[in-house]
Amino acid sequence: MEMNSLTRLLREADETPANPAVKNWKSQGKKVIGWLCTYTPEEIIYAAGMLPIRIHGNPQRISLGDAYLQPNTCPYARSCLGSALETEYDFLDGIVATHTCDAICRLYDLWKLYIPIPFFYIMDHPHKSSPSGHKYHLQQLEKFKQALELFGGNGINDAALGWAFQVYQENRILLRRLYELRKRETPPITASEVLKVIKAGTVMPKEEHNRLLREALAELEAREVAPEKRLRLVVSGSMMNETDLLELIDACGAMVVSDDLCIGTRYFWSEAELDSNPLLNISRFYLEKVPCACIHPPEARLEHLINMVKGFNAQGVILYSLIFCDTFAYDFVLFKKRLEEAQIPVLLLTLEHPSLGIEQARTRIEAFLEMIAHKVS
Repeated sequence: MEMNSLTRLLREADETPANPAVKNWKSQGKKVIGWLCTYTPEEIIYAAGMLPIRIHGNPQRISLGDAYLQPNTCPYARSCLGSALETEYDFLDGIVATHTCDAICRLYDLWKLYIPIPFFYIMDHPHKSSPSGHKYHLQQLEKFKQALELFGGNGINDAALGWAFQVYQENRILLRRLYELRKRETPPITASEVLKVIKAGTVMPKEEHNRLLREALAELEAREVAPEKRLRLVVSGSMMNETDLLELIDACGAMVVSDDLCIGTRYFWSEAELDSNPLLNISRFYLEKVPCACIHPPEARLEHLINMVKGFNAQGVILYSLIFCDTFAYDFVLFKKRLEEAQIPVLLLTLEHPSLGIEQARTRIEAFLEMIAHKVS
């Protein structure tokens, strides 16, 4: 029996890293480039005829990563390195990182040292959006484009860049349509399924993801779901590429209706002013998108988070951080203060990994939900 589009998307996410889409791409003799941060300009890789896929790591490989990265380093970085050491990413032709946080830079250094593959590139990235930052970023994109041209043996012209940017723009528009469904009183898709749909888009060709997403949206927009009264939450914070925490929140009787995550709205929500120069369009998107905690100042992300709460009729926020994720932990002091000033209930939650030890958080989540229920009753 043929799978419907939503089921296919969920499968592609579950079978990462060497999912069917990646295997099909490689079978055609085409290159696959792994990337480590959402500030990687995927469009340039795609325009070069290569497939950019996000490195997601494996929580079961964290201990192996500990042998090479200090155990007080980001568990996401340790899990990625552990997966690479276990040869799970041996099909890659290259790795691209951006200089956004120290953990990602050290992950890149060790990957390059211990797991040689044909192409390595680390791109510097401004940590502040400013006129000088825009100029510098455009120069970095041009250098990256030239490195890919040299590696691939083909030029990357403006037509290819413009085409790739439009493909990615369509993907962002489709994902915003998916989130519109989550504004319903009872959304026709769960937060866990949404995360998997977005994750699938990071590990398969964007054109194929767009096609499947259009078909899935047609089904979901027509789907009627029995009304179910649950508290509505927004989750904000560190890297979350597994669904365990979202499923726990659901099991506790609430539902996550939106987020501020890099496998979430920070990946696709923003729109940049368009110009005739495709490389400039790419630069504007990455510098003006909803910022990560590595970008200063944090007010733009805080405003985005509050807009998510209001726009999705949420009643509380969970600020989620991976242990040793200093950038988000630093921001959460300000975020908690501002959210409480806005009369938005907030819970700070720190985990070793989004799929490890989460049952320890159950009591805290249940108490948080009881507090919100008492407040809104």
